[in-house]
Amino acid sequence: MKKITFLMAALLVAVSSIYAQNLAIGKTTTASTEIQVASNAVDGDPDGRSRWESASEDPQWITIDLEESTAIGRVVLDWEGAYGKEYKIQVSENNADWTDIYTETNSDGGIDDITLSGTGRYIRMYGTVRGTPWGYSLYEFEVYAPIATEKDASLDDIMIDGVSVEGFASGISSYSYGLLQGTTTVPEVTVSTSNESANAVVTEANTIPGTTTIEVTSSDLSTTATYTVQFIIDTPSSAAPTPAQNEANVISVYSDNYSNNLMLNSNPYWGQTTVVTEEDLESDYALKYADLNYQGMEYTSTDVSGMEYVHLDYFTGDATELQFAVISEGPLENAYDIAANEGIVTGQWVSLNIPLTEYSTPDLTKAFQFKTVGNGTIYLDNLYFWKGTTTAVSELDSEALSIAPNPVMSILEIKGASTIDKIELFDLSGKIVMAEFPANAFSKLDVSSLAKGIYVAKITMGGVVKTQKIIKQ
Repeated sequence: MKKITFLMAALLVAVSSIYAQNLAIGKTTTASTEIQVASNAVDGDPDGRSRWESASEDPQWITIDLEESTAIGRVVLDWEGAYGKEYKIQVSENNADWTDIYTETNSDGGIDDITLSGTGRYIRMYGTVRGTPWGYSLYEFEVYAPIATEKDASLDDIMIDGVSVEGFASGISSYSYGLLQGTTTVPEVTVSTSNESANAVVTEANTIPGTTTIEVTSSDLSTTATYTVQFIIDTPSSAAPTPAQNEANVISVYSDNYSNNLMLNSNPYWGQTTVVTEEDLESDYALKYADLNYQGMEYTSTDVSGMEYVHLDYFTGDATELQFAVISEGPLENAYDIAANEGIVTGQWVSLNIPLTEYSTPDLTKAFQFKTVGNGTIYLDNLYFWKGTTTAVSELDSEALSIAPNPVMSILEIKGASTIDKIELFDLSGKIVMAEFPANAFSKLDVSSLAKGIYVAKITMGGVVKTQKIIKQ
């Protein structure tokens, strides 16, 4: 069996050229218990998210009547958050005497794509150990016949720089491979075909991000299949931007840049399948939400009604959906749809200041939780409420640092008495619009693409931070 990640599932495309049709669609189903009906698992509509759900006890089973004795070569189980950790796939001719054709001892949910061999009129998933306190829950239970060798246009493996793709399964034709921010070299993709006589042609991606395509033709030339590997930038190479707000105007929940953070629990268990870790990025910690469906964060109940914004920094390589909710005691919540309102930028840190006026439902005098909803993998940092303007602007010590011309139209020249470690430019909402790391005492910053207006330059030299108002003409 091969495990498919959330992103792989999201990129799953039709594989009729690799396997025949799903034999389970519309067939009669029965189950040990039905909190939600078993027929939902064979309706052929995984995107509709209908599902079979069992009672919250072991064991449980769901059976499909294929109507005649059938050779079986592959099964796909699309689990909801409540999954089976240990289960068997069994076949029977009479719905009474069962033969095991596959045994799983440590599933972690998501999509289980299983290559196996068996024959029977009836097939069932027999769950013995649940992965969560809830029952077994399947969006889809798919069944496929084996394919003839000479018509086989499937792959047996995809390797990237000599290492097999994690979660590879021959029936899954689209994959995503994450790379470190700043990567420019396209990794080498090599493959092996399930039938040694089949032919595979690899067309390399032109750039990063980009997609490598593999075209497979069966040995009898009757069948073709296309596999893709999408290379994305999904791992930040640097910490999130340093916030521009004065601590006096901030109520911080999670940030290394402010003291007295309110966070109590970065990973409360709400039945989510998101995998949460804390990552060290240049000695600045950020939260990583892998395979996000939803994720909570608990903090000390606080009156934030006097604040104007909630701030967050995010980094993603693959998310297409992202919402952020403020929750009050009760609980009461409503989510701000970042994807719909802002659009999602991939491959770099993005700073957002969401007006608290967007949160009409929660009682902001009793805010105590955040909830993030979406997909893919997200890094989050600098979660805080704030009010007022950005960091107070002070005139720079001209002997230590100079910025000219100001006002500026195109090139801003920055000279320091010592090495300049970092230059950050913020707009007046606190959003970072430009960042550079000169590592010398002189830098030229091209600001010609910026809109006219007032910005704040924040320069770090030897641990000392200086700020200056900049007028862009």
